Amino acid sequence: MSPKPNIALSHDFHHGKAVVILSFDYNLELINHVKSIGGARWSQRKKYWYFIKEEFHLSKVFESLQPISYVDYSALKTNSKTNQIPQKSKTVTKPKVELPYPFGHGHLA
Repeated sequence: MSPKPNIALSHDFHHGKAVVILSFDYNLELINHVKSIGGARWSQRKKYWYFIKEEFHLSKVFESLQPISYVDYSALKTNSKTNQIPQKSKTVTKPKVELPYPFGHGHLA
């Protein structure tokens, strides 16, 4: 019997939302189990399975995956990325400057 694979749960942000990600080596049995858990989504861009944090239930995920894998959720106990909400870039507005004649013809540029 081969050893159980490891799955690490951690925080991240995806499409501006806090998520819980599942990190593990490719394993078709694990993938099928993850797919069967309600709310699990695949990110093609980031190449990981994830749950929206607001919809995530550790007990449900742990109970589903624990029989076939070692589930490491220690990173969920830390304040890592969940408290670091991504900041939206602020729009910089350039001040309007009145140019001297003949450059601005007396109008704001």
